[in-house]
Amino acid sequence: MVESTNQSHVVAIPHPGRGHINPLLNLCETMAQKNPNNLKITVIVTEEWLGLLRRSSSEESPTPPNMRFATIPNVLPAEKGRGADMLGFLKTVMTKMAQPVEQLFDQLEPPVRLILADTLLFWAVEIGNRRNIPVASFWPMSASMFSLFYHLDFVLERSLNVPAQLPDEHRIDYIPGISPIRVADLPYGLSYEDKSKLSELQLLQGMSVIEKTHCLLFRTIPELEEHAINALKPKLPIPTFIVGPCISLSSLGNIHDQASYMAWLDSQPQKSVLYVSFGSIIPVSSHEVNQLAAGLRDSGVPFLWVSREETVKLDGGPGDKGMVVPWCDQMKVLAHGAVGGFLTHCGWNSVLEGVFMGVPMITFPL
Repeated sequence: MVESTNQSHVVAIPHPGRGHINPLLNLCETMAQKNPNNLKITVIVTEEWLGLLRRSSSEESPTPPNMRFATIPNVLPAEKGRGADMLGFLKTVMTKMAQPVEQLFDQLEPPVRLILADTLLFWAVEIGNRRNIPVASFWPMSASMFSLFYHLDFVLERSLNVPAQLPDEHRIDYIPGISPIRVADLPYGLSYEDKSKLSELQLLQGMSVIEKTHCLLFRTIPELEEHAINALKPKLPIPTFIVGPCISLSSLGNIHDQASYMAWLDSQPQKSVLYVSFGSIIPVSSHEVNQLAAGLRDSGVPFLWVSREETVKLDGGPGDKGMVVPWCDQMKVLAHGAVGGFLTHCGWNSVLEGVFMGVPMITFPL
Protein backbone atom coordinates (compact mmCIF):
# COMPACT_ATOMS: atom_id res chain seq x y z
CA MET A 1 0.00 0.00 0.00
CA VAL A 2 1.41 3.40 -1.00
CA GLU A 3 1.27 5.93 1.83
CA SER A 4 -0.25 9.32 1.12
CA THR A 5 2.38 12.00 0.59
CA ASN A 6 -0.11 14.50 2.03
CA GLN A 7 0.14 12.97 5.48
CA SER A 8 2.13 14.90 8.05
CA HIS A 9 4.48 12.47 9.75
CA VAL A 10 4.99 13.00 13.49
CA VAL A 11 7.57 11.00 15.43
CA ALA A 12 6.81 10.71 19.14
CA ILE A 13 9.58 9.83 21.59
CA PRO A 14 8.34 9.12 25.12
CA HIS A 15 10.69 8.89 28.07
CA PRO A 16 10.98 5.16 28.95
CA GLY A 17 10.07 5.69 32.59
CA ARG A 18 6.77 4.44 33.99
CA GLY A 19 4.41 7.36 34.25
CA HIS A 20 5.85 9.02 31.15
CA ILE A 21 4.90 6.61 28.38
CA ASN A 22 1.11 6.38 28.77
CA PRO A 23 0.38 10.14 28.78
CA LEU A 24 2.28 10.69 25.54
CA LEU A 25 0.70 7.59 23.98
CA ASN A 26 -2.75 8.86 24.95
CA LEU A 27 -2.02 12.23 23.37
CA CYS A 28 -0.80 10.50 20.19
CA GLU A 29 -3.93 8.35 20.04
CA THR A 30 -6.14 11.40 20.36
CA MET A 31 -4.23 13.22 17.63
CA ALA A 32 -4.38 10.17 15.35
CA GLN A 33 -8.12 9.66 15.89
CA LYS A 34 -8.91 13.31 15.16
CA ASN A 35 -6.80 13.36 11.99
CA PRO A 36 -7.13 9.89 10.40
CA ASN A 37 -6.38 11.04 6.86
CA ASN A 38 -3.85 13.82 7.35
CA LEU A 39 -1.64 12.58 10.16
CA LYS A 40 0.71 9.64 10.57
CA ILE A 41 2.32 9.03 13.95
CA THR A 42 5.33 6.82 14.69
CA VAL A 43 6.08 6.16 18.37
CA ILE A 44 9.67 5.12 19.16
CA VAL A 45 10.15 2.77 22.13
CA THR A 46 12.59 0.05 23.15
CA GLU A 47 11.88 -3.54 22.16
CA GLU A 48 11.16 -4.37 25.80
CA TRP A 49 8.62 -1.57 26.15
CA LEU A 50 6.83 -2.59 22.95
CA GLY A 51 6.36 -6.04 24.46
CA LEU A 52 5.05 -4.56 27.70
CA LEU A 53 2.63 -2.31 25.84
CA ARG A 54 1.31 -5.17 23.73
CA ARG A 55 0.74 -7.34 26.79
CA SER A 56 -1.20 -4.59 28.55
CA SER A 57 -3.29 -3.58 25.51
CA SER A 58 -6.72 -5.00 24.80
CA GLU A 59 -8.92 -5.67 21.80
CA GLU A 60 -11.29 -3.01 23.17
CA SER A 61 -8.74 -0.23 22.57
CA PRO A 62 -6.82 -0.96 19.35
CA THR A 63 -4.17 1.47 18.17
CA PRO A 64 -5.51 3.81 15.45
CA PRO A 65 -4.50 2.63 11.96
CA ASN A 66 -2.46 5.79 11.32
CA MET A 67 -0.37 5.24 14.45
CA ARG A 68 2.45 2.71 14.59
CA PHE A 69 5.43 1.73 16.73
CA ALA A 70 9.11 1.58 15.80
CA THR A 71 11.71 0.09 18.10
CA ILE A 72 15.31 0.56 19.12
CA PRO A 73 17.36 -2.21 20.79
CA ASN A 74 17.16 -2.72 24.55
CA VAL A 75 20.00 -0.37 25.44
CA LEU A 76 18.48 0.38 28.87
CA PRO A 77 18.37 -1.64 32.11
CA ALA A 78 15.44 -4.07 32.26
CA GLU A 79 12.22 -2.39 33.40
CA LYS A 80 11.73 -4.79 36.28
CA GLY A 81 14.02 -3.85 39.12
CA ARG A 82 15.35 -0.62 37.63
CA GLY A 83 13.92 1.28 40.61
CA ALA A 84 16.82 -0.05 42.68
CA ASP A 85 19.20 2.22 40.72
CA MET A 86 17.05 5.03 39.35
CA LEU A 87 19.97 7.43 38.91
CA GLY A 88 21.82 4.80 36.87
CA PHE A 89 18.74 4.27 34.72
CA LEU A 90 18.39 8.01 34.08
CA LYS A 91 22.06 8.28 33.11
CA THR A 92 21.60 5.44 30.62
CA VAL A 93 18.60 7.21 29.06
CA MET A 94 20.78 10.31 28.67
CA THR A 95 23.75 8.52 27.09
CA LYS A 96 22.55 5.36 25.31
CA MET A 97 19.25 6.14 23.55
CA ALA A 98 20.11 9.05 21.29
CA GLN A 99 22.27 7.20 18.76
CA PRO A 100 19.89 4.31 17.95
CA VAL A 101 16.94 6.73 17.84
CA GLU A 102 18.68 8.99 15.32
CA GLN A 103 19.74 6.00 13.23
CA LEU A 104 16.08 4.96 13.10
CA PHE A 105 15.15 8.34 11.60
CA ASP A 106 17.04 7.39 8.44
CA GLN A 107 14.62 4.48 7.92
CA LEU A 108 11.34 6.29 8.53
CA GLU A 109 8.96 7.18 5.71
CA PRO A 110 7.44 9.55 4.82
CA PRO A 111 9.86 12.31 5.90
CA VAL A 112 9.36 13.44 9.48
CA ARG A 113 7.77 16.86 9.83
CA LEU A 114 7.61 17.11 13.63
CA ILE A 115 9.23 15.48 16.64
CA LEU A 116 7.02 15.21 19.73
CA ALA A 117 9.34 14.36 22.62
CA ASP A 118 9.30 14.20 26.39
CA THR A 119 11.01 17.30 27.80
CA LEU A 120 13.50 15.14 29.69
CA LEU A 121 14.91 13.81 26.41
CA PHE A 122 17.16 16.80 25.67
CA TRP A 123 18.94 14.86 22.93
CA ALA A 124 15.69 14.68 20.93
CA VAL A 125 15.92 18.46 20.56
CA GLU A 126 19.50 18.09 19.32
CA ILE A 127 18.39 15.50 16.76
CA GLY A 128 15.64 17.82 15.53
CA ASN A 129 17.98 20.80 15.29
CA ARG A 130 20.56 18.79 13.31
CA ARG A 131 17.90 17.58 10.89
CA ASN A 132 15.98 20.84 10.69
CA ILE A 133 12.85 19.22 12.16
CA PRO A 134 10.80 21.27 14.65
CA VAL A 135 10.43 19.74 18.12
CA ALA A 136 7.34 20.02 20.32
CA SER A 137 8.35 19.43 23.94
CA PHE A 138 5.85 17.44 26.03
CA TRP A 139 6.00 18.01 29.79
CA PRO A 140 4.18 15.06 31.45
CA MET A 141 4.30 16.42 35.00
CA SER A 142 2.56 19.40 36.57
CA ALA A 143 3.13 22.98 35.44
CA SER A 144 4.08 23.76 39.04
CA MET A 145 6.90 21.20 38.86
CA PHE A 146 8.04 22.73 35.58
CA SER A 147 8.21 26.17 37.18
CA LEU A 148 10.31 24.82 40.03
CA PHE A 149 12.90 23.31 37.69
CA TYR A 150 12.78 26.12 35.15
CA HIS A 151 13.67 28.58 37.93
CA LEU A 152 16.11 26.24 39.65
CA ASP A 153 19.16 28.44 39.16
CA PHE A 154 17.30 31.26 40.85
CA VAL A 155 16.18 28.99 43.70
CA LEU A 156 19.69 27.63 44.23
CA GLU A 157 21.25 31.07 44.13
CA ARG A 158 18.90 32.26 46.85
CA SER A 159 19.26 29.07 48.90
CA LEU A 160 23.02 28.60 48.66
CA ASN A 161 23.70 32.13 49.85
CA VAL A 162 22.37 31.07 53.24
CA PRO A 163 25.35 30.25 55.55
CA ALA A 164 23.97 26.93 56.77
CA GLN A 165 21.84 24.33 55.04
CA LEU A 166 18.21 25.38 55.14
CA PRO A 167 16.16 23.53 57.76
CA ASP A 168 13.36 21.24 56.59
CA GLU A 169 10.65 23.57 57.92
CA HIS A 170 12.00 26.64 56.11
CA ARG A 171 9.52 27.85 53.49
CA ILE A 172 10.64 28.93 50.05
CA ASP A 173 8.27 31.62 48.84
CA TYR A 174 10.00 33.01 45.75
CA ILE A 175 9.31 30.40 43.03
CA PRO A 176 7.06 32.07 40.42
CA GLY A 177 3.55 30.64 40.39
CA ILE A 178 4.09 28.29 43.36
CA SER A 179 2.72 28.74 46.85
CA PRO A 180 5.29 28.79 49.70
CA ILE A 181 6.79 25.31 50.01
CA ARG A 182 8.81 23.67 52.79
CA VAL A 183 12.35 22.56 52.02
CA ALA A 184 11.30 19.08 53.20
CA ASP A 185 8.64 18.99 50.48
CA LEU A 186 10.95 19.79 47.57
CA PRO A 187 11.41 16.99 45.02
CA TYR A 188 14.12 14.45 45.74
CA GLY A 189 17.60 15.79 45.11
CA LEU A 190 16.86 19.51 45.27
CA SER A 191 18.16 19.94 48.80
CA TYR A 192 21.75 19.17 47.70
CA GLU A 193 24.14 21.87 48.81
CA ASP A 194 26.54 21.03 46.01
CA LYS A 195 25.05 22.24 42.74
CA SER A 196 27.39 19.99 40.75
CA LYS A 197 25.44 16.97 41.99
CA LEU A 198 22.29 18.40 40.45
CA SER A 199 23.89 18.40 37.00
CA GLU A 200 23.29 14.65 36.96
CA LEU A 201 19.54 15.16 36.98
CA GLN A 202 17.97 14.72 33.57
CA LEU A 203 15.49 17.46 34.32
CA LEU A 204 18.20 20.09 34.19
CA GLN A 205 19.39 18.87 30.80
CA GLY A 206 15.85 19.12 29.47
CA MET A 207 15.46 22.66 30.78
CA SER A 208 18.74 23.72 29.17
CA VAL A 209 17.39 23.16 25.63
CA ILE A 210 13.75 24.16 26.10
CA GLU A 211 14.32 27.46 24.26
CA LYS A 212 15.46 25.54 21.16
CA THR A 213 12.10 23.79 20.82
CA HIS A 214 9.17 24.88 18.64
CA CYS A 215 6.63 24.87 21.48
CA LEU A 216 5.93 23.45 24.93
CA LEU A 217 2.91 21.28 25.77
CA PHE A 218 1.66 21.28 29.35
CA ARG A 219 -0.26 18.22 30.48
CA THR A 220 -2.49 19.88 33.00
CA ILE A 221 -5.90 21.42 33.72
CA PRO A 222 -5.97 25.24 33.78
CA GLU A 223 -8.30 25.38 36.77
CA LEU A 224 -5.86 23.32 38.85
CA GLU A 225 -2.72 25.30 38.01
CA GLU A 226 -3.80 28.76 36.97
CA HIS A 227 -1.10 30.54 39.00
CA ALA A 228 1.79 28.43 37.68
CA ILE A 229 0.61 28.68 34.06
CA ASN A 230 0.12 32.44 34.24
CA ALA A 231 3.56 32.90 35.84
CA LEU A 232 5.32 30.81 33.18
CA LYS A 233 3.77 32.05 29.94
CA PRO A 234 5.37 35.51 29.89
CA LYS A 235 8.77 34.08 30.90
CA LEU A 236 9.02 31.40 28.23
CA PRO A 237 10.39 32.45 24.82
CA ILE A 238 8.35 29.79 22.97
CA PRO A 239 4.59 29.23 22.56
CA THR A 240 2.91 27.13 25.25
CA PHE A 241 -0.21 25.00 24.90
CA ILE A 242 -2.30 23.11 27.43
CA VAL A 243 -3.28 19.65 26.17
CA GLY A 244 -5.37 18.53 29.13
CA PRO A 245 -4.83 15.45 31.33
CA CYS A 246 -4.09 13.05 28.41
CA ILE A 247 -6.20 10.28 29.91
CA SER A 248 -7.66 7.58 27.69
CA LEU A 249 -11.13 6.20 28.36
CA SER A 250 -11.02 3.72 25.47
CA SER A 251 -9.73 0.91 27.73
CA LEU A 252 -12.74 1.20 30.05
CA GLY A 253 -15.08 -0.59 27.67
CA ASN A 254 -15.25 -3.67 29.90
CA ILE A 255 -14.88 -2.67 33.54
CA HIS A 256 -15.83 -6.15 34.73
CA ASP A 257 -13.06 -8.08 32.98
CA GLN A 258 -11.51 -11.39 33.97
CA ALA A 259 -8.56 -10.13 36.01
CA SER A 260 -8.57 -11.56 39.54
CA TYR A 261 -8.53 -8.14 41.19
CA MET A 262 -11.49 -6.98 39.08
CA ALA A 263 -13.45 -10.09 40.05
CA TRP A 264 -12.58 -9.34 43.69
CA LEU A 265 -13.84 -5.76 43.28
CA ASP A 266 -17.07 -7.11 41.77
CA SER A 267 -17.69 -8.97 45.04
CA GLN A 268 -17.31 -5.86 47.24
CA PRO A 269 -20.05 -3.39 48.27
CA GLN A 270 -20.31 -0.08 46.44
CA LYS A 271 -17.84 2.63 47.53
CA SER A 272 -16.36 0.35 50.18
CA VAL A 273 -12.81 -0.33 48.92
CA LEU A 274 -9.71 1.78 49.49
CA TYR A 275 -7.31 1.54 46.54
CA VAL A 276 -3.65 1.88 47.60
CA SER A 277 -0.78 2.67 45.24
CA PHE A 278 2.55 4.40 45.87
CA GLY A 279 3.91 4.39 42.34
CA SER A 280 6.96 2.58 41.01
CA ILE A 281 9.92 4.92 41.44
CA ILE A 282 10.41 6.10 45.02
CA PRO A 283 10.30 3.20 47.50
CA VAL A 284 8.36 3.28 50.75
CA SER A 285 10.25 1.97 53.78
CA SER A 286 9.32 -1.44 55.22
CA HIS A 287 8.38 0.24 58.50
CA GLU A 288 5.96 2.66 56.80
CA VAL A 289 4.44 -0.06 54.66
CA ASN A 290 3.80 -2.34 57.61
CA GLN A 291 2.40 0.47 59.75
CA LEU A 292 -0.02 1.38 56.98
CA ALA A 293 -0.94 -2.28 56.46
CA ALA A 294 -1.59 -2.77 60.17
CA GLY A 295 -3.81 0.30 60.23
CA LEU A 296 -5.78 -0.90 57.22
CA ARG A 297 -6.28 -4.35 58.71
CA ASP A 298 -7.41 -2.85 62.01
CA SER A 299 -9.82 -0.50 60.27
CA GLY A 300 -11.77 -3.35 58.71
CA VAL A 301 -11.95 -1.43 55.42
CA PRO A 302 -11.53 -3.60 52.31
CA PHE A 303 -8.45 -2.55 50.35
CA LEU A 304 -6.73 -3.30 47.07
CA TRP A 305 -2.99 -2.59 47.28
CA VAL A 306 -0.65 -2.50 44.27
CA SER A 307 2.85 -3.48 45.36
CA ARG A 308 5.40 -4.39 42.73
CA GLU A 309 7.25 -7.68 43.16
CA GLU A 310 10.58 -6.07 44.07
CA THR A 311 9.06 -3.92 46.84
CA VAL A 312 8.70 -5.01 50.46
CA LYS A 313 6.02 -7.48 51.41
CA LEU A 314 3.35 -6.80 54.00
CA ASP A 315 4.10 -8.41 57.36
CA GLY A 316 1.11 -10.55 58.24
CA GLY A 317 -0.27 -10.38 54.71
CA PRO A 318 -3.32 -8.37 53.65
CA GLY A 319 -5.73 -10.00 56.11
CA ASP A 320 -9.24 -11.16 55.33
CA LYS A 321 -10.43 -7.94 53.70
CA GLY A 322 -7.41 -6.97 51.65
CA MET A 323 -5.89 -7.96 48.34
CA VAL A 324 -2.33 -7.27 47.13
CA VAL A 325 -1.40 -7.43 43.44
CA PRO A 326 1.89 -6.63 41.63
CA TRP A 327 0.12 -4.64 38.90
CA CYS A 328 -3.32 -3.44 37.90
CA ASP A 329 -5.06 -1.30 35.31
CA GLN A 330 -5.38 1.78 37.51
CA MET A 331 -8.00 3.53 35.41
CA LYS A 332 -10.25 0.47 35.45
CA VAL A 333 -9.84 0.17 39.21
CA LEU A 334 -10.65 3.84 39.82
CA ALA A 335 -13.69 3.55 37.53
CA HIS A 336 -15.07 0.56 39.44
CA GLY A 337 -18.12 1.25 41.59
CA ALA A 338 -16.68 -0.61 44.57
CA VAL A 339 -13.79 1.86 44.97
CA GLY A 340 -14.58 4.64 47.40
CA GLY A 341 -11.13 6.11 48.07
CA PHE A 342 -7.56 6.28 46.80
CA LEU A 343 -4.46 6.32 49.05
CA THR A 344 -1.84 7.78 46.68
CA HIS A 345 1.78 8.91 46.59
CA CYS A 346 0.62 12.01 44.66
CA GLY A 347 2.32 11.24 41.37
CA TRP A 348 0.88 13.50 38.68
CA ASN A 349 -0.66 10.59 36.76
CA SER A 350 -2.44 9.36 39.87
CA VAL A 351 -3.65 12.82 40.87
CA LEU A 352 -5.11 13.53 37.43
CA GLU A 353 -6.69 10.09 37.15
CA GLY A 354 -8.17 10.33 40.65
CA VAL A 355 -9.64 13.76 39.88
CA PHE A 356 -10.85 12.63 36.46
CA MET A 357 -12.67 9.62 37.91
CA GLY A 358 -14.03 11.57 40.88
CA VAL A 359 -12.45 9.34 43.55
CA PRO A 360 -11.65 10.99 46.93
CA MET A 361 -7.93 10.82 47.72
CA ILE A 362 -5.89 10.34 50.88
CA THR A 363 -2.55 11.88 50.00
CA PHE A 364 0.83 10.46 51.08
CA PRO A 365 3.37 12.51 49.09
CA LEU A 366 6.67 10.79 48.30
